[in-house]
Amino acid sequence: MDFLLKVVAFFIAVVPVALIAFYVRRRNIHKIYSDTSIFKVFALGMLIGFPIGFVEEFLAWVVGGYLESTAFYIYESYFIAGFVEETFKILAIAWIVYDRKDFNQRMDGIVFCVVAALGFSFHENLVYMFQYYPEHSFFIAIQRAILCTPGHALMTGIAGYFVAVAKYEGRAHRAYEDFYVIIGWISAIFLHGTWNFLLSQFGGLEMYEGGWVVYAQWLLLPIEFLILRHLINKSVVHDASRPGAVRVKKQAFTLRWMIIPPLEFAHRKLSKLAGTPLPEEVRHFDARAVVRPGVYINKGDIVLPRPSQRIAVTKRAFINRT
Repeated sequence: MDFLLKVVAFFIAVVPVALIAFYVRRRNIHKIYSDTSIFKVFALGMLIGFPIGFVEEFLAWVVGGYLESTAFYIYESYFIAGFVEETFKILAIAWIVYDRKDFNQRMDGIVFCVVAALGFSFHENLVYMFQYYPEHSFFIAIQRAILCTPGHALMTGIAGYFVAVAKYEGRAHRAYEDFYVIIGWISAIFLHGTWNFLLSQFGGLEMYEGGWVVYAQWLLLPIEFLILRHLINKSVVHDASRPGAVRVKKQAFTLRWMIIPPLEFAHRKLSKLAGTPLPEEVRHFDARAVVRPGVYINKGDIVLPRPSQRIAVTKRAFINRT
C-alpha cells in the first residue's frame, strides 16, 4: 500500500508539470516548439537542482548559527531560496537557449523560463516526497502540485519575459540588455523570497505534516498569475507585429516531450556504445533551419523521412518536403 501511494504521488507530481507546460506552449500562437528543445530545458532545470541544493545547504550552515529566528527567515527566504534558485534558473536559460536563433520572440523567454522552473520544481518535489518526508509523500505531492509547482513557474515566467525583452532591446544598446535582465532577475527573487518568508511565518513546515493552512501561497498565486497572464498577452500582441509572423495550428495536449526525447537519447547512446548504427530511416538534421514560419529544426532533432515525401520533426511537427 505504501509503494502504491508513492507511485500515485509521483504521477500527481507529473500532472501540474504537464499541464503548465501545455498551457504556455499553447499560448504562443506563432511558434511550434520541438519536443527535444522543450525536454532539454526541462532536463537542465532538473539538473540544476543538485548544485542548488548543495549551495543552499552550505549557505544555511555557514550563516545559520549567527542569526536570530526572524533574521534567519529573511536570509533563508530572500538569499538562500530566492537569490540562489532564481539565479541558477536564469543562468541555465542563458546557457542553453538565449543565443539560439529560434529564441526570437518574447513568448520564447516565458516558455523556456517556465519549463526550466518546472524542471527544478519537479526535482524539488521528488526530494521532498522521497527523501525528506517519505512517510507523507502523498500529501506533499498534492500540496506542492497545487501551490509550489505553479509558484515556481509563475515567478520564473515573469523573469522570462524580461529576459526575452533584454535580448532584443540589447541590440540597440548593451545597457538595455543588462537593465532588463536585472529587472526580471530581481522581480523573481523578490516574489520567491516573499513567498518563502510568508510561508515561514504563517504556514511553517506543518504543511508537510498534512496541514493545509498556507495563506501566503493562496494570496500570492492569483497575483502572480494575473501578472504573468498580462505579460503573455502583451508578448503575443508584440510577436504578432513582427515581420513574417504567422499564426500556427494550436498544439494538442501531449506528454510526448517528456517521454520520446529521453528514449531517443538513450537509443542513440546505447547504439553508439554497442557499435551498431541507427536504422537507415533515422538521421539527424545537423543545422538549425526554419522549415516553415514558426516551426524550427534544431541540431540533434531526429528527422524521419516518410514515403509521402513528408518528414517529422521529433515525431510531432509535420511539413511538406518541397
